[in-house]
Amino acid sequence: MTTVVIQQLFNGLALGMAYALIAVGYSLVFGILRLTNFSHGSIYAFGAHMAVSFVGFQFGLFFAIALAIILTGILDILVDKAALAPLRKKNSMPIASLITTIGISQIIQNLLTIIYGSQRRSFPALFDFGMISIGSIQIHSTQLMM
Repeated sequence: MTTVVIQQLFNGLALGMAYALIAVGYSLVFGILRLTNFSHGSIYAFGAHMAVSFVGFQFGLFFAIALAIILTGILDILVDKAALAPLRKKNSMPIASLITTIGISQIIQNLLTIIYGSQRRSFPALFDFGMISIGSIQIHSTQLMM
């Protein structure tokens, strides 16, 4: 029973680290702009789709990730300049920005679904060095890298 709990602790820590990274992004946006950006997750999804596409085009793993990061940043800047900056300039109510980011999120999600479909896609393993066994506990190398 104890090994199962420890195994699940490691699994939870790895997943929690991924969630923490996304939460830091939300926190930074809210701390600077005082805006809950509901399009944040869709922009992350856009970046992941770009990275998978570029890897599929044989751009090379690190170049594909770098290009995806740049395109994701450009998308985020475009969203800010086209939709959020005019609202800030007009000193609109915060609910207007909130509704706008929900709409942007829906647009990005639907465009990704139209272009890539709704089936699950897997990302190539970056740090797949196999499993590490400590007693009866199995830790995947990807979990350690996270």
